[in-house]
Amino acid sequence: MKVLTGVSCLWMMFGFLLSSNPVMAQSAKKYEAYKKPFFSYLGIEGRGLRRISDSQLEVLEKTLRGSIEKGRFIFVKLPFKSVAEGRYVQKMVKLVEAKAMGYARLRSTWDNEFQGYAVTSEMLESIQNNSFYYWIEMTRIRRYYDRSSRSRTYLMAARVHIRQVVIFNCTEAMRKKGRRYRRACRMKRDNEYTGFARPFKIVKASVKGTGVGGSMLNVFTSVVGVGRVTKRSQQFKGTAENLGKALFVKLAKIKQFSLHAPISRATFTSVYTNIGKSEGVTVNQGFKVYVQRTNGKLRYKGYARIRTVGDNRMTFKDGQKVRVNPKADFLTRGQILSVSNGTTLQKGMLMFEHPMRGVSLGASVGLASYTLSIPGGAGMGIPFPIIDGTVLGFSLRLNSEFDLSAATTIPEFYLNVTLDIGITGPADSAFPFIVLPILPAVGILKKWFFRNIGLTLGVRGILGYLYANDASFFMVGGEGLVGMDIFIVPEFTVTIRAGFRGAIGLGSSFMSVGPWFTVGGNYSF
Repeated sequence: MKVLTGVSCLWMMFGFLLSSNPVMAQSAKKYEAYKKPFFSYLGIEGRGLRRISDSQLEVLEKTLRGSIEKGRFIFVKLPFKSVAEGRYVQKMVKLVEAKAMGYARLRSTWDNEFQGYAVTSEMLESIQNNSFYYWIEMTRIRRYYDRSSRSRTYLMAARVHIRQVVIFNCTEAMRKKGRRYRRACRMKRDNEYTGFARPFKIVKASVKGTGVGGSMLNVFTSVVGVGRVTKRSQQFKGTAENLGKALFVKLAKIKQFSLHAPISRATFTSVYTNIGKSEGVTVNQGFKVYVQRTNGKLRYKGYARIRTVGDNRMTFKDGQKVRVNPKADFLTRGQILSVSNGTTLQKGMLMFEHPMRGVSLGASVGLASYTLSIPGGAGMGIPFPIIDGTVLGFSLRLNSEFDLSAATTIPEFYLNVTLDIGITGPADSAFPFIVLPILPAVGILKKWFFRNIGLTLGVRGILGYLYANDASFFMVGGEGLVGMDIFIVPEFTVTIRAGFRGAIGLGSSFMSVGPWFTVGGNYSF
C-alpha cells in the first residue's frame, strides 16, 4: 500500500451491544455497556487533489471527516506523521491492546473467587477485532458550468477505503490458522499480541453542485456584492458537505458501523434509548427496531423516528465523571410510526439506525380550481360556482421535500417545492384550445404523527407561468394546505392533500382561485 499522508488517529465509539436475548426485560442490563469499535483515520489522497489549493484541501478534509464521523469518535494522535501499513498496524496493535483491556474491565463483572474482574479471552478478542482504519481517495474534483443555476459549481467524487485490523495473540492454535497468521507471529513470543490488516470495504459516492444551500447563496452573494472568491469557496464547501452526507449514508448501512442500542423504556407511542448527542443522534433520524431470537437472528418489529435527543455527554470535573448538562433529559425519545405483529414495542428490543438523505420525491393527481373568463363556455372540467367561469380541472403535481428537522431541531419540519401542471380550456367552442398553467410553489410543511397517520399543515408561495392560445403570462399567488400522510415503509408514504389557492395571471383573465385536492405518494431516500 502507498505511504499515506495524515497526522491524526481516532478511535471510533458507537453502539454494538452483546446479549443472547434482548427481548426479556431481565437481560436488558447486558446491553448497558457498548462494544466500541476502534476506527482510525490515515489521511486523504488521490488525483482529484491536484488542482486545489492548500486551504481548499484543509476545508475538504475537515468537512468530509466531520460528515463521516458524525461526532462518534475520541481522537488520539499518533507519534508520527507518515507511515507505511506494516508499521502503522503494529503501532495500532499496541494501542488497541491497552485500550481493549480497559473497555473489557468496564464490561466485566467482579469475580469474588479470584478477587478481580472476570475478563475472558473471548471478551477481549471481541473488542480487539473490531478495529478498523480508513483513508479518503478523491478521484475527481472539477468546476463546471451548471445551466440550471446559471453559475459555476463543483463536481466531486470520492472513495472511502476501509481496512480491518485483525489482532490476536501468538498461541499455537492461532499460528495454525493460516499463512498470514504465521507470518504475523514470526519473531514473536508465545502469547505476544500482533496483527495484520485486510481489505474490508470500499464506499464510493459522487455529487454535483451545492443543492438548495448553493442556490440561496448565489442570491445572497449577488444582492450584497460578496466577492467571487468567497462565493467560490462557499460553493466548494457546500459540494463537499453533500459528498460527506452521501458517504455517511452508505457507511452507516454497514453492520459494523451502524449505530444501534437497546430500548431502555417503552410506552404505546414512544421508545427511549440511552444514545444521544455523544453518538451524533439528530432529530427526525429514523431507527428500525428488531427483536433478537434465541438463535441470534434479528426479526423486524417496527420503526421509530427521533423526537428529542438526550444529552448523554460526559466530562471530568474534579477527577470525577459528570454529565455536561445535568438538567437536560438523558434518554433519547423516539416516536413509534409502525409496529409489525403486535401493538407496541418493548424494552430490550434493538434500535438500528436507518440512514437516509432526508429528501423525498413524489407525484400526485387531483383537481384544482381554474377560472377562464373568455367567450365560449365555462371550460373543461367540473363546474364550480365560486367565480363565473370557474371549473375544477385536472392537476398533476410533482413534489419534493427536504428535511430541515436536524438543522432546526423541530421534528417533521420540511422545505417543500412543488410543480403543479393543470389542463383546462373552453368546452363548447368549435375549436377548443388548451390552457396549460405551470405553477411552481415553494413553502414549508409541518407534520404531526400518531403511529403511521400524520397530519400535515403548510403554506406555499407561487410564481408560475400560463400558456393559452399561443400566448403566455406570469402568475403570482399563494396557497395554504392541510393533508394526511400514511406511513407505509421508511421509503414510501401515501399523501392526501387539500388546500385553497389564490393565483392570478398578470395581464390575462386567467385565475386559479379556489380549492384543490390531490392524492399521491412520496419516495424518500
